[in-house]
Amino acid sequence: MQQISESSGRLLAELAAWKELTPDTISGDLPAIEQYLKSELNKSPDAIVRVVECGSQQRVLMVYIDGLVDTEMVDQDIIAPLLKTTAPPDHWDQSTLHVGHISQETHWNKIWPKLLAGNTVLVPEGSTYAWLVDTVQYRQRAIERPQTELAIRGPQEAFNEIGLTQMNQIRRRLRDKRLVFQQMQLGTLDHHPIVVAGLHGVVNPGLWETVLYRLHRIRLDAVPNATQIGSMIRDHPYSIFPTVRYTEHVDFVVWALEQGKVAVLVDGDPFVILLPATLWDFYQTGMDYNSPWYDASFARFIRMAGFFITLYFPGLYIVFTTTNQNLVPYQLLTTIIGSHIGLPFPPILEAIIMIFVIEIIREAALRLPKALSTVLGTMGAIVVGTAIVKAGFVSSQIIVIMTVTALSFYSVPAYELVGSWRLVNFALIAAAQFWGLFGILWVSLALIIELGSMVSFGVPYLAPWVPAYWRDLKDSVVRLPLILWRQRLRAVRPIRQAWRRPLPGPGGQPRLKRRQLRAR
Repeated sequence: MQQISESSGRLLAELAAWKELTPDTISGDLPAIEQYLKSELNKSPDAIVRVVECGSQQRVLMVYIDGLVDTEMVDQDIIAPLLKTTAPPDHWDQSTLHVGHISQETHWNKIWPKLLAGNTVLVPEGSTYAWLVDTVQYRQRAIERPQTELAIRGPQEAFNEIGLTQMNQIRRRLRDKRLVFQQMQLGTLDHHPIVVAGLHGVVNPGLWETVLYRLHRIRLDAVPNATQIGSMIRDHPYSIFPTVRYTEHVDFVVWALEQGKVAVLVDGDPFVILLPATLWDFYQTGMDYNSPWYDASFARFIRMAGFFITLYFPGLYIVFTTTNQNLVPYQLLTTIIGSHIGLPFPPILEAIIMIFVIEIIREAALRLPKALSTVLGTMGAIVVGTAIVKAGFVSSQIIVIMTVTALSFYSVPAYELVGSWRLVNFALIAAAQFWGLFGILWVSLALIIELGSMVSFGVPYLAPWVPAYWRDLKDSVVRLPLILWRQRLRAVRPIRQAWRRPLPGPGGQPRLKRRQLRAR
């Protein structure tokens, strides 16, 4: 018992000493605070801790992180005024420090996130508070063109990694006082800033509160990117189909906000999360709203055609050449069977070989520099395709089918949906080999049931088709002319339904007769 009491006494003493080393509030003892800061920052070379003596002989401790602050602002707007001031420390925000944003804090748990974000901390000697001066200046890359969502027409502006710049880009395009940005911090270690954007008076309050609730429930040590945030707040987290949309197009985010959606901006990631996201949202791009309606509708029709080719082209080839040959016309069957004479593998193995070859070429093209990847992608496809046919491993038909299928994969504008259709394609090929046409029908039925049961923040995943929102069909497979748009999309349930109001009067603006036009 005596040993236990002695051990517990030593443990309590160590805990008391640790509590003294990690204070909760500011004590006013500059040497102790300086020692505490240096120990917590592990004497890092980018952490600048120094004591400055003011004009009134008042000593003040200054600490900031070099590389995250504007050093010119620190020298000219903080150090220079402090060397001349005779004002008391509690009036420095009014008479001495002439910068944009100054705040006062007394607890270290609120000071540390600000300090590590680029603010300068000033602790006057003998005071129990600290001044936090906004001197943040991040090194950021220039605003460039989108890399994953290239567009021919329309704005060519993409987000960069800085959260404040992202908000400024949205604010510059959506000059409305109802635009709301709500900031929060996620991560118990890095306190990562997250910004939720919405158009007040348009976005549904239930959607807004749901997004905030799910974000507040995230408990992570660190928040590295937007993809992990989206995976934590999405519906059906175990499904292979994404229910949140990621985009780096500024104009596409602004369009979504105008329609009543919510955007989540993650500092350090150029991709913005759009909520909610249905299946048809992944087939829409910002260029659809910067092109004529007939051009945008034709492009969407091509994407839908690529969707069906991606899913069913290889599976139907396996069906018609292996299990259900009686469904193929005789002349076509003779051509297909004749091309397989002398080949060692059945069609299913040929398809698997080509899938692996295409995936290897794709991965290699992604990892190499751009100049080499272009050459490798072109020459690799030609050389490998020609050599593998001449070597007698696969037929020429399977080369054409798998090449068209691989190209159709990337007709989807959103890259996160490509992997989903790739897995479904594998399931259809396997079902075609074992059960033939009935296998494809059963997998298709299971796919429809799965997609029909999914939601994204309360919005059905197959909307506006299941359930049928007739008013939203103007922006689905086709995009009708904007002159016919009078209300926002119903699926998002915005508060403000009206999107375009016609001119007052029963007939709107009067039309000029032909003779009046000639007179003009």
